[in-house]
Amino acid sequence: MRFLTPASRIPLDLAALAGHTPDLDEALDTVRTAPVHWMRERLETLPNRQVLPAPVRGLDADDRQARLALTTAVHACHQAAMAPY
Repeated sequence: MRFLTPASRIPLDLAALAGHTPDLDEALDTVRTAPVHWMRERLETLPNRQVLPAPVRGLDADDRQARLALTTAVHACHQAAMAPY
């Protein structure tokens, strides 16, 4: 989850990246498969973009590993913190 909160303390808005779906797996699939230009447009709106951690900066490139790392982290966090409840 450290990918989601850069040093500026302005979090990455996953809801904006994932779209409008109540299904976590569908939302993460949207982030994983989104076109590069679509991801770039959304990330460029973040204030203090230059202080984003390297894995998040890779989301606006054709970096499948960055997207997989992010979505895996979000899924693991959800499984540990929310799914049991």
